[in-house]
Amino acid sequence: EEHEEEEPKPTEEELIRMELKELGIPSEEELLSEYPFPVVTDPSSDDTGRDAYRAKAKEFDFFMFPINSVTTLFDLKVLNLQHSGLGDKGAIALAECLKVNNTITEISLIDNWITTKGGHALLDALQHNMHICKLDLAENRLGYRAGQVSGDVELGEILHNLLKNESKCKQLKWLSLRANHIGDKDMEKTCEALSGNAWLHHIDLSYNELGPISGKALGAMLAANMDIRSINLEWNQLRGQGTFAVINDGMMDNNTISKVSLAWNGAEDKAGEAFGSILSKNGALEEVDLSHNRIGEKGALKIAEGLVQNQSLRRFSLSFNPLSDNGCAAIITAIRETQNTQLCYVDIKNADAGPKAHTELQATKLAKPSVEIAVPRSLMLPQDNIVEPDPP
Repeated sequence: EEHEEEEPKPTEEELIRMELKELGIPSEEELLSEYPFPVVTDPSSDDTGRDAYRAKAKEFDFFMFPINSVTTLFDLKVLNLQHSGLGDKGAIALAECLKVNNTITEISLIDNWITTKGGHALLDALQHNMHICKLDLAENRLGYRAGQVSGDVELGEILHNLLKNESKCKQLKWLSLRANHIGDKDMEKTCEALSGNAWLHHIDLSYNELGPISGKALGAMLAANMDIRSINLEWNQLRGQGTFAVINDGMMDNNTISKVSLAWNGAEDKAGEAFGSILSKNGALEEVDLSHNRIGEKGALKIAEGLVQNQSLRRFSLSFNPLSDNGCAAIITAIRETQNTQLCYVDIKNADAGPKAHTELQATKLAKPSVEIAVPRSLMLPQDNIVEPDPP
């Protein structure tokens, strides 16, 4: 007997198609036949910037920055991408998003290994965005010159274009460039723009590589700019000459800055004396940090004179300066004698305070209990319990 061949049974996919056909539901092929041309979306039409971010990522042959975990955040007002591993390519993709996004108002990009190349794209994108008012680029590599290609735009030029008064991003009020290897050359160019800037209120330039040359440029800028409210310059290399220029040239006639930090800069007595002169006539300063410098007794005595006359200062730190016992005593006395009712905190820890400072401290605590004075633990003990060292 001849063996009859059995007809092959329909596959599961074919069965599903047959069922859909019986129900009158068109297949995928039938649907596509009615739309022969692929639908192309314009990334710029997506006002969240997701499409623009993805489209730019696809242009790179190779990338390792995150996609989905980042794009899900584009509907938020505060975009927090700290430690996200964006790198330059991720920064460039994010820049495309920012050109069309109209929701984000604050961005934190701390520690993303962004160099001048990625920074250029990001900061240029701000010229197309009318919503971002706060940008934190701390702990990146914007000023790091190793590995730069000849012809690359320098950071100073990029910041100059962003911060000049003719810039289109006048909504930007707060900018942090902390720990970005920024040097004197870039800072000079940046200060040129900031001199005429009338909209940035807060800038953080701490933990960079700013030397005395930058100090002169910053001093000239602060003398011309009457809109910056706070500036952080701690942990730079301004030294005595640079800190003196910032204080004497920049702050002497500036009545808009309320908060300034010059800690860890090598400021000396000359800068301390200049600051004392400012205190006597400035009515805007509220918070000042001059800790971890080299201000001695001469500078401390002048600061004490200014402190008596000042009416605006709230918090003040001179800790870790060699003020001497006389200098500490003078400052504590000034706290007691000043008519400033705003003063609430003064820090003179590790400032070589001794018996004179201890005596003044007891009297000042009784007269001004509302002012917290941070002093070495030795000043908190009764003098009878303090063992004087044997003479050499």
